[in-house]
Amino acid sequence: MTREGLPFDWHKTVWDSLANALKGQSLPHALLLEGERHIGKTLFTRAFAKLVLCKNRKDNLACGACRSCSMISAGTHPDRLELESGENHVSIKVDDVRLLSTFSQRSSHSGAARIAIIPEAHRMNSSASNALLKTLEEPQDQVYIILTSSEFGRLSATVRSRVQRIKMRSPSLKETTDFLSDELEEEGVLEFLRLSRGKPFIDGPEFSRQELSHYRDFQRCVLGTLFIKKSSYELQKCAFKLKPHSAIDEFFLIASEILKRNFIEQEGDIENPCVSKEEISNIRSKQNSVLEKAEFSKNLATFISFVESAQKVIKSSSNPNPQLLLDSLIWRWERLGSSLEKRNKN
Repeated sequence: MTREGLPFDWHKTVWDSLANALKGQSLPHALLLEGERHIGKTLFTRAFAKLVLCKNRKDNLACGACRSCSMISAGTHPDRLELESGENHVSIKVDDVRLLSTFSQRSSHSGAARIAIIPEAHRMNSSASNALLKTLEEPQDQVYIILTSSEFGRLSATVRSRVQRIKMRSPSLKETTDFLSDELEEEGVLEFLRLSRGKPFIDGPEFSRQELSHYRDFQRCVLGTLFIKKSSYELQKCAFKLKPHSAIDEFFLIASEILKRNFIEQEGDIENPCVSKEEISNIRSKQNSVLEKAEFSKNLATFISFVESAQKVIKSSSNPNPQLLLDSLIWRWERLGSSLEKRNKN
């Protein structure tokens, strides 16, 4: 299905339930859509917001042609608000939520409903959560607030108690493959599935073929830096095309695969590998003894632990700087490549 204004097949049951509640004027004031990352929760809320504000709904879908639908598509509808901080992997602060509070208290421009979206609501800091509570405790007429989260447990207990929780299921592998097949050739689908860990999206909902090419470039630069064929500066340029947290996740995938395969002398076919057999052989050829192999693996495991630490910091609510974390990992990766090359020369 197309993305704008329509639910994905794997979310249609939830869509129909909420659309029927809207039609029957029994839609809850505050909803929490909870599910894994990259399954289309934010797209679902955007499409549902369009349905809520549409003037000519039909068959539980927005018409896509009325003035309200046109303004939503253009991002100019005054009765729709989306806090973008959480979706961009930045902490949601109290000032962001105060915007929502002001929005919920003012009159509707169209004389109808208003709707606010908080993607990845678990990124609210404590002050933001407390500010949201006041809005949730004093619901305004025809104001709907939809939160999404991939980490339900990180939301404050008081916020969780004041929203209706709805579980959003992840698509099956077939559903994901069918969806991606509309965008990519078979080879591209398999590569995308590896990068996305079987999910239909990688860096949020804005899917593009160019995005996939950026990941390919980053992989080549990561391996090139390990083999001293590319500099850390070149790796930084490749990483700049990705969101920092995505580059960090990709570092984890590549380093983990190298660590696993470094000790496997006779490996069979690996589905959608990050690293080719030739590149693994090249890495092994630079380790001239069991001790050198053990030393490299130890250093690689240490690097992976730094990557995991960076991933945890990004997930925290301490408002970290992902770019600084990525720059530190690039520096450590270059040192790892230099030590591998140095041992080979000795």
